Amino acid sequence: MILASTALGILRMDDQGKVQETIPLDPEELQAICRGEYIQKELDLAATGEAAHASTTGKQKVYMLTPKETKHENITLTSDPRKISFLTAALQERAQQLREENIQLSAQAVKASVTFDTEAMKAVHALDELERQLNAQLKRLGDWLSLYYPEQSEKHKGSLILTKLAHDAPEQEMGAGIHPREQKALQALAAQAEALEQSRLDLEAYLAESLKANAPNLAAIAGPTMAARLIALAGGMEHLARLPASTVQMLGAEKALFRHLRTGARPPKHGIIVNHPYIQEAPPREHGRRARALADTISMAARVDFYKGADIVEQLQQRLARRKR
Repeated sequence: MILASTALGILRMDDQGKVQETIPLDPEELQAICRGEYIQKELDLAATGEAAHASTTGKQKVYMLTPKETKHENITLTSDPRKISFLTAALQERAQQLREENIQLSAQAVKASVTFDTEAMKAVHALDELERQLNAQLKRLGDWLSLYYPEQSEKHKGSLILTKLAHDAPEQEMGAGIHPREQKALQALAAQAEALEQSRLDLEAYLAESLKANAPNLAAIAGPTMAARLIALAGGMEHLARLPASTVQMLGAEKALFRHLRTGARPPKHGIIVNHPYIQEAPPREHGRRARALADTISMAARVDFYKGADIVEQLQQRLARRKR
């Protein structure tokens, strides 16, 4: 038997240098081996198997591929230069095995870390970025069009109708005359805005499909896009499911809340859920009460979805309807 104490652990090999077992070492044991000392694991291994037979017959040795040689309880522990080639081959083989195992473990860890909520969070952040780009593009387009169609540009300011205005070239108003080259440039700018709008619609469709498949109760109550925003603000579906309703109600109002704590300004009553139709359709004096009701229902929907409960959309909608009164 050959024992080789290495940074990978103690390799137990047969006489052909094939690794039969790898025994891990802790930092203290590694330090002892570096000092040329025997550790208990080495001695225990030397006293078993072929080594145990060697201790009684005296005909076999346990080769320790380290710079030390001694006897321990009638077991000869020695270092043989002829066995060094075994160690090189064994270490290369074991290192390759560890590399393949680490690649497999890493791939499994990456796969396990990608869940629907992480994808939804990425998508909603991309959606926010698209909306910022689209608004900026429409603003530039409107500013340029206002030179030639001031009335129409002001009327449809910030609207996608501006792209149609760039393409159709209506009759001149009181603005400056437009040259074909300016018309072509405006049409190119309008096409970019239209492409951004299409990307935004595609992302919203993706979010709707993903949320309805993975969090049907939450998607039905909050709406797919708002549900994704709440998941992103909470830091994941699990975190959202564990938040109390009062915290869910305030998601998105962190800046206003910290301003209240720092300066004594009026505290916020709600976060992004204020944009929900359930709150928007109510008079302002009812916003606080409805925000509490909506946050409570959203919190319940998130818990049911995360813990893989049943479809309770109808019950949740009835609950909201009762609390309208």
